[in-house]
Amino acid sequence: MRGEGGGRAQWQDLPAELRDAVARELGSPVVRATSQSGGFSPGSADRVVTASGRRAFVKSLDGGRYPGSDDFHRREAQVLGALPSGLPVPTLLALVETSGWVALVTEDVDGETPALPWQLPAVEASLNALAAVAAAEVPAALRTVLPRAEEGLAHDVAGFERLLTDPWPELERIDPWSAAHLDELAALARRGSRALAGEALSHGDVRADNLLHRPGGGVVVVDWPHAMLGSPVFDVVALLLNVRLSGSDVDVDALLVEWLPGAEDDATAVLCGLAAFFLDGSRQPPVPGLPALRAFQGAQAEVALTWLRERW
Repeated sequence: MRGEGGGRAQWQDLPAELRDAVARELGSPVVRATSQSGGFSPGSADRVVTASGRRAFVKSLDGGRYPGSDDFHRREAQVLGALPSGLPVPTLLALVETSGWVALVTEDVDGETPALPWQLPAVEASLNALAAVAAAEVPAALRTVLPRAEEGLAHDVAGFERLLTDPWPELERIDPWSAAHLDELAALARRGSRALAGEALSHGDVRADNLLHRPGGGVVVVDWPHAMLGSPVFDVVALLLNVRLSGSDVDVDALLVEWLPGAEDDATAVLCGLAAFFLDGSRQPPVPGLPALRAFQGAQAEVALTWLRERW
């Protein structure tokens, strides 16, 4: 499954000043814009073509309407602008700020999100891309600003702790197994938090709509505002959880053994932390501008808990 936020802004809805500023960065006016689906942001996401034939990808957000959310684009620009060349990530072209909006401009990657349900070759290609990212030398400029995964995700993976201190009556009906094992799940998620520690570059939000598969092979990992320093385990588990969420029959447990040899127990603990985050998140009030988020978190929680029971 892909994230679907709904209500995405269209190119023609953006302030003229912002569109003109993007055109100046690209060297000529935009003559065609094709909105892209997927993700949860209510901002725009367009593949654009200029009068000169130049292509780019532009995503923007109204900082006045969604205060704080526009920082995601600034953060992504900081990450992409500092990463070394040769990685399977998009090239940063510009960051534009005007009329209260922020627009991130990158290369238009010649690729599409994977067909769902996931098939094994696409999963393996994505794992190869994530391995290349994890093996990269992280520039000193990023090491000083990227959060440590075990710190940045500490609140997220403590969802079972919150369910213990703030009980949710619906849990017994939705997932009796989790309700009966909350203490043990909270302990395992704490171990998962420790297992997140590491020095590798981590994307932090791996799912189908953030992976573009090129026609000739290879995968480009896009959407980098959640980048962290941590263990490669997190991105691998997040990808394989998305594979299961899609209804695929790919053997994700075999892939864990292949891609995380000797770290399968850490992977189970990290999966527990993800289940904690999604389950606790799904019971929270709706987020303005993101009408589908809670339902998506609920679906991920269900799949994560089912997989966790199998690995228990």
